[in-house]
Amino acid sequence: MSRGAAVAYCGTGALVVAALIDEYSGLRKWRTARHRIATAAGDVDLRLRAAVRPPPIGCAEWPAGRVLLECALADVHSDSVVLELGAGIGMTSIGLALATGARVVATDVDDDALDNLRANAERHKATLTVARWDATGGATAVRQLPIAAELTHVLGSDLCYSGGAEAPGLAATLSELLRVQPDLAVRLLLVDRFSGGAVAAVAAVAGVEHEATTTDVAIVQFERACAKHGLSTRSHPVPDAAADRVARQLDPWTRFQWWLSGAWEGFVLYEISTQK
Repeated sequence: MSRGAAVAYCGTGALVVAALIDEYSGLRKWRTARHRIATAAGDVDLRLRAAVRPPPIGCAEWPAGRVLLECALADVHSDSVVLELGAGIGMTSIGLALATGARVVATDVDDDALDNLRANAERHKATLTVARWDATGGATAVRQLPIAAELTHVLGSDLCYSGGAEAPGLAATLSELLRVQPDLAVRLLLVDRFSGGAVAAVAAVAGVEHEATTTDVAIVQFERACAKHGLSTRSHPVPDAAADRVARQLDPWTRFQWWLSGAWEGFVLYEISTQK
């Protein structure tokens, strides 16, 4: 091996090791999540303050928020009224407000996440409403939402977690929102953490094909809760065009992290509506 190749090899390895130490050592609490959104009117640059790692969950950057933003750009316009559930660092809400001029209400239940979300919105001079609102509150929560009848879109990403404790409440809230506004477009980008995961891999080797080893229990419970409330849940993969646009905008380190975590394999885009 030539001296130049050896230096390049060792240097690359050292950079990767340093990045991993920085990411997981806990010495650094905050970082900047950088993303560029390509729109017909020009590129929008996002520089969002995010926790290096949770807790709190809402202060960390989650890939689903960026992908949901890309999917939503296709049908959110300047005259849209958008409610985001579990807005976190504001990736989707701030991005939509800047890129489309839509009226956006970004909600979460964690006070630390809301403080960080407000700071991110102010940093970008984004015009949106940030509010504490419980997306699992059902009819009670919807009665506390003055703009419920004006909404055109409800968005949310990575809302269901293992155990599915929030599933019944989330389904009840969506049902009530659709009762108030039947034409509402509800789009959720959920993450199936069993897709391509260790549990599914081991089960496949053992020749076992069962719902409990091939689909995230939290998502199964959410679908069942929606059915009980008379909701239709149509799921499909993230559109290839949207996935390609996001992938092209990711920096190499972020792209590597997403690949390492198997993020793409777990995305499931849901359209929720009342059963006809």
